[in-house]
Amino acid sequence: AFPMAPLPPPPPLVFPGAPPLQGAGSYGTQSLDPYAPGGLLYQPPAAEPHAAALAAAPNVRFDERSSAAAADDSGYTSDPEPDEFAPADTFAGVRAGYAFKMGALGPGYYLDNRGAAAEAMRKAREEAAAARMATLYPPAPPVPAAKQVDPSVALGKIQKCLANPKKASKSASLMLKLAEAQLNADTAPLFITALGALMLDPALVDATANPGGLRDVTTIGDRGTRTAYAALFAAMVARSEVFAEADREKLETWSLQGGATCELLTDDTYQYAKAMRRVREAIEALPAGETNRTAEAAARRHAILSCLDAAWVKHAMPWAKVEIERCFLKAAEKRLLFTPAAEGAAAAVAVAEEEEDRSQ
Repeated sequence: AFPMAPLPPPPPLVFPGAPPLQGAGSYGTQSLDPYAPGGLLYQPPAAEPHAAALAAAPNVRFDERSSAAAADDSGYTSDPEPDEFAPADTFAGVRAGYAFKMGALGPGYYLDNRGAAAEAMRKAREEAAAARMATLYPPAPPVPAAKQVDPSVALGKIQKCLANPKKASKSASLMLKLAEAQLNADTAPLFITALGALMLDPALVDATANPGGLRDVTTIGDRGTRTAYAALFAAMVARSEVFAEADREKLETWSLQGGATCELLTDDTYQYAKAMRRVREAIEALPAGETNRTAEAAARRHAILSCLDAAWVKHAMPWAKVEIERCFLKAAEKRLLFTPAAEGAAAAVAVAEEEEDRSQ
């Protein structure tokens, strides 16, 4: 093996009769160089106005020089707005609305419009879905406002049907709905009149047995009717403050005769116990003296006795025996108040018991 000396570089190519390919101008110097890529070597002139900018950004491609550097010969500049790009050599933290990347202007923070585009796309999808749903399922027409019913007219019609066994349940339900909507101090007398038509029957008036002429509503209709009556009277008692004092006493008597008696015929132990407590409280509240001689007091005593008759129907049931015993024991204690003729005897017994307590 013989050592070989390095070959000298070839001379530049010169074409006969052609001017030399070296020269300076405003567009730089060009020359043929066999070692240059493509044989063409470009050297920017020293007087180039953007040579410093190109040298400071060596990563910018040559074909992007006019857009990355400055204005061209026409004076038009393609530089972006200042807030679209912020140069940065390294990542300096997250900036809202910007993305750090290598772009056409080099490394830095570029304005990121992807969030706004995604939001606009989401809104467009929601609007399209809403339009499709509106097409598939058009909105229902508005419900017309309910007509205001005249309570006097409505109660007049209901009053005729309350005592009818075939229409009693529906009539009681309609009256309950009307009471929930329009029962107040002004309409309370109308409701008392309608209930009076249900509870009072002049043909049943008996000075001894039934001085008030109260109707036994447990004989009207079936279990559904009795349930409707019980709900109606319970709602009326719950709103008793809108009634006058005299009407309130009537309502209490009618609720015992028409509501409690219906509840005592049920097999629901809770309802039965609740009704028995009402009867026991009514017995404890029986008036004495002159107050016990009024027609309303007589009607109240008759309603309590009707409740006791209805309660006794369940005396064979083990779950009813305790409540029956409590109520009947309380009635036995007040037995002398159930007849006006025995009122004097009741007063004498009360005096004797008081003297006995004092002596002890």
